[in-house]
Amino acid sequence: MSVPGASSSSCGLPWCTTPHGRTTHPDDEDHRSVGILVAATVRDERGVVDTQLEVGLLRRRDEDTTWFVIEDGEAVHLELTLESARRVRDAVRSDETVRRALGLA
Repeated sequence: MSVPGASSSSCGLPWCTTPHGRTTHPDDEDHRSVGILVAATVRDERGVVDTQLEVGLLRRRDEDTTWFVIEDGEAVHLELTLESARRVRDAVRSDETVRRALGLA
């Protein structure tokens, strides 16, 4: 994700904080939102670990698709299309057992 406070008005994406034209590496030109940090306990190939997840939006400079990204910079990395992220949200909302487990009921 990007550094809070950075902004770019040149790309036209209202959520993009990439300082286009002032980055060092071509991959740094991808469109990124400000990341939201979330303390989380996850299970992955490392086992059960406490980590800091970063959640945000990403659109690679050579793509038209915006991705909803959840990552920790190490082993956790998930990219969902916005439509897929909405389907996950709707599935959680529609399942009473999951809603109750998450305290949403």
